Amino acid sequence: HFFNGRIWPDYTRLPTPEAPWLRLRPVDIGDAVALAEGLATALPAQHSVPAIGWLIEGPWRALAFSGDSGPCPAFWQWLAGVPSLTDVICEVTYSDERMHDAQQQGHMAPALIAHLLPLLPVNAHLWVTHADPVCREAVMQQMLNLCPPGVHICPLKEGTLIEL
Repeated sequence: HFFNGRIWPDYTRLPTPEAPWLRLRPVDIGDAVALAEGLATALPAQHSVPAIGWLIEGPWRALAFSGDSGPCPAFWQWLAGVPSLTDVICEVTYSDERMHDAQQQGHMAPALIAHLLPLLPVNAHLWVTHADPVCREAVMQQMLNLCPPGVHICPLKEGTLIEL
């Protein structure tokens, strides 16, 4: 509903259009937005529609979110230059058996991400999200099988708290 103007409640117009609680602004890759105790930087992403990922840097650690994305080497190369990176949230929508769907729709499958995992720092957590419910178990098993030593593969679950 956000894109068809039917969002409710519309916090971009509440409590008043002159003083809304939420203001949207465009960002380009590399743009950084100051946070209360850190920085959020827009990162490259590849999808069937325009998309971005995010790097969230806190006082002690950093987390990256791939966004809704297919394979994007530029995203992973960017992360290789972040010494405080400890966590990456990455969509892996389809199992390798549905590779065609992943490629056609701009999503990830385990085999599409495997060669990028060595770019993660040792002891990083890769939080897998956005898995199609039909193949969630296969996605997690395939990710665990492809995981290089020192990278921890975890399913991202509702209520997970990652402190930075």
